[in-house]
Amino acid sequence: MEAFLKGFLPRFFQDENRYEIIPHPGKSALRKSLPRKLRAWDHSLVERFIVLHDQDANDCMNLKRDLLELCRHSRHPESIVRIVCRELESWYLGNLTATMKILGIKKALHKVPRKIATHPDSDLKPSIRLKRLLPNYSKIASSRVLGPTLPLENNNSRSFNLFVDTLRTFD
Repeated sequence: MEAFLKGFLPRFFQDENRYEIIPHPGKSALRKSLPRKLRAWDHSLVERFIVLHDQDANDCMNLKRDLLELCRHSRHPESIVRIVCRELESWYLGNLTATMKILGIKKALHKVPRKIATHPDSDLKPSIRLKRLLPNYSKIASSRVLGPTLPLENNNSRSFNLFVDTLRTFD
C-alpha cells in the first residue's frame, strides 16, 4: 500500500508537506502504534489523520468501529478511517482495463467473473485473482506504476471511490 500511496497522494496534494505516509510492518503493529502516533500528531503540520487499512477477512464495519475507537481513545475522534475492501488489488480490479493498459498487458490469462468485474470489493482474494489473471503481476512493482496513473474515474470499487472522495474534500 505504501508504494501505491507514494504515487497516488501527489495527485491530490501538490505540496508534499501536506501529507505523510506512515507505513506499518503489519496490521497488529498499526493497532499497537496508532494511539502513540495520534498523541504525537502535530495539527500544525498535517491537518487530518487518515487511517487506511485492508479489510482482508475482517468484518468491515467491526474493523472500522475498532479503529475509530482507537482514535477516540487517543483523543482524536476527528481522525478518518477508510477500509480497503478486501485488499488494495480490489482497486486495480475495479478498472481492470486501465490496470492492464498501464501495466502493458494485452490479454488477461482468464476471464473475470461478471460479479467481480462489477463488484471487485466482494472478491475475497483479489491479489490471488490478479496473479492468476495477469502474467508477471507483482504487488509492489505494479503498485508503484498504478499509484500515479490509475484513473480516478470509472472504478467499480466502492472503497476506492470513497477514498478518492475523501481526498477530494481536502482543500
